[in-house]
Amino acid sequence: MGRSNQQKANEAKQRGNTEAKRKHYFNAIIHYTESIKIDPNDATVLTNRSLCFLKMAQHFLALEDAKRAIKLQPDWSKGYYRKGQVYYSADKFDECIEAYQLGLEKCPEDETLKLALEKAQEKQKEKDDRENWYTSVGMKIGLVCGILLVVCDEWLSSIPALPVSKTGW
Repeated sequence: MGRSNQQKANEAKQRGNTEAKRKHYFNAIIHYTESIKIDPNDATVLTNRSLCFLKMAQHFLALEDAKRAIKLQPDWSKGYYRKGQVYYSADKFDECIEAYQLGLEKCPEDETLKLALEKAQEKQKEKDDRENWYTSVGMKIGLVCGILLVVCDEWLSSIPALPVSKTGW
């Protein structure tokens, strides 16, 4: 007697899990894809394949699987967690935070999501601080260069481009 489709899907999923544990992500993706072809409504397999895509830096594909998992099981935190991981890995912390917050709306007691959210918020703050520092330094450098340009133009040119009043600025 032949195996049922569900058995075939589970066997492919287990082969994928084995390969993923060995960090053979490409092989795991092949087995997870086989399982998904048989049972396209298994959100667990989608989040597992999403992780493998993520480990291979295939952010677009990882994100698509995470989104499909969320669509299939909107009350399951793992889809939101995986979606957040993809954005985190791509340094898109605003989107990452949003994914984790949506997950926490569905599963407010999920400790993994809570910790991931805290970590993402810290990274976003670091990124914002770094960007603000670069902006501040850039403005100061621009100001100094502008002043030097005007002063040099005044001193070195017989006809300054920006004439400065002798009585002051």
